[in-house]
Amino acid sequence: MTIDKGKKNSPQGRYRKYRYPGVRPGKKPGIYIIDYIDHNVIRHQKTFHGSESDAARYRRALLAKVDRIRAGLEAPPRAEAVILALADLWILFEEDRLLRIRAGNMSERSLERCGNSYNALMEYDPLLAVKRLDNIKLGDFEAFKVYRKERGFAPEGVNVDLRNLKTLFNFAVKKSYLKVSPLAEVSQIRVSKSDVRFLDERSGPPKLDSGLEVISA
Repeated sequence: MTIDKGKKNSPQGRYRKYRYPGVRPGKKPGIYIIDYIDHNVIRHQKTFHGSESDAARYRRALLAKVDRIRAGLEAPPRAEAVILALADLWILFEEDRLLRIRAGNMSERSLERCGNSYNALMEYDPLLAVKRLDNIKLGDFEAFKVYRKERGFAPEGVNVDLRNLKTLFNFAVKKSYLKVSPLAEVSQIRVSKSDVRFLDERSGPPKLDSGLEVISA
């Protein structure tokens, strides 16, 4: 629709009137811009590909949905969950544990053990830090087990790492950052009952004992 030349300089003449309210042509043929206000009174614009009448029909459907939400007849859409990277998860996990330590609900040593295991995982593959949680798979931890074993770390120490990393990923599941932990099906390394050595998560290759005992006078 053209604007009356006599009104082109008036306030009303600065605005073009379109056939359907809230629907205006885009920059290319067959593209229309739809304007509408959602149930939170936030203005939105959507690009529609098709005819003008179909764009108007789509806008009416959007407005009907908004009315149903406002009337309580339909649940509002949930915001898309942000999927964290592993490094982001560690920051949140550490903040949570530090708060528990301050409250007296856990010891600093517990967080330190998890930190050692996280650092061991980063040593294996630093790129895991920027990987999205949903892209970290069971195979990453199976390869981590092989990496630690081939470098002479005791099976007990590797198992401690796996338990600590499970704690980290269980935290992600509990907080709804992740649906299923990739460690849920990771099995621990079998340890021979004859091997009675106890090694923590920082234990490296076994060291020989000199067998000498210093007896103080």
